[in-house]
Amino acid sequence: MRGHKITRMQFIIVSCLGLAVILSLSQLAELRYEQEMLRDEIIDLSGVYEKNRTLAEQLQAVREQIVLLRQRNQSLEELLSNRVRTYLIATGSLPAGTAEGFYPSRSGLEGSYRSIDLLNMPVQSKSGFLPEDFERIWKRYNAVHLKGTGEALIRAENETGINALVLAAIIVHESHFGESALALHKNNLAGLGAYNGRAGRTAMSFATKEDCITYLAEFLAREYVTPGGKYYHGGDLAAIGKSYAADPNWSYKVAQNIRRLVTAAIEDPAAMLDLYQARAGEVYVAQSS
Repeated sequence: MRGHKITRMQFIIVSCLGLAVILSLSQLAELRYEQEMLRDEIIDLSGVYEKNRTLAEQLQAVREQIVLLRQRNQSLEELLSNRVRTYLIATGSLPAGTAEGFYPSRSGLEGSYRSIDLLNMPVQSKSGFLPEDFERIWKRYNAVHLKGTGEALIRAENETGINALVLAAIIVHESHFGESALALHKNNLAGLGAYNGRAGRTAMSFATKEDCITYLAEFLAREYVTPGGKYYHGGDLAAIGKSYAADPNWSYKVAQNIRRLVTAAIEDPAAMLDLYQARAGEVYVAQSS
């Protein structure tokens, strides 16, 4: 029995080991707790990061929408301004001393005012019209053979700068609202290549009416309103008429058709005058400040 007696030293050693084990287990538990807390914090931070990233993406999307809305608003303001200007010129309501910036002089210098009418209006100008405006006009005049050409007219204006109303008025005059033989059989809406007495043989043919509109706009832009062009006499309707047709009154007849088209499309003339007065007032205030 004496051999199993624990000495004081052994007791101390065993006690120290036990205490060390207990402390180790306690520290291990504390480390595990801290690890769990750290993991929870990481998860929370990850969630915050994801939320922040989502918010940042949403903020960027909102900023992009604001830019698009501003651009769209600017485009609409420009469209309205051009539409008002077109109406006033077509109806002879635009005064000679119009507000600076509302319509430039022939030289393009603001502040140099002049009397503007359909004959001296720059052909390369914005109409302020939309495809549906032309479709409404065709429906009003029962121009069934011109139906669907509104898109081509506006596209031609955007691509060449030739006012879509000028193109439409030429088409109306030359094809009698799409009813001429050249329009029906050759899709030639503008009398292109048609010479007196030989129109049936010399007139150009087009695969579609839209092709004719595109060709007409490019032809006018290249040969009639650009300095150095084969038929260049100036950049307005009166100048085009000097070479486009043998009829000396051609420009006046096309101008009359522009007036017909504009008055047929504008359903609220009073609103056009109100918009002009508001625009003129804004320009005056800006100049005075």
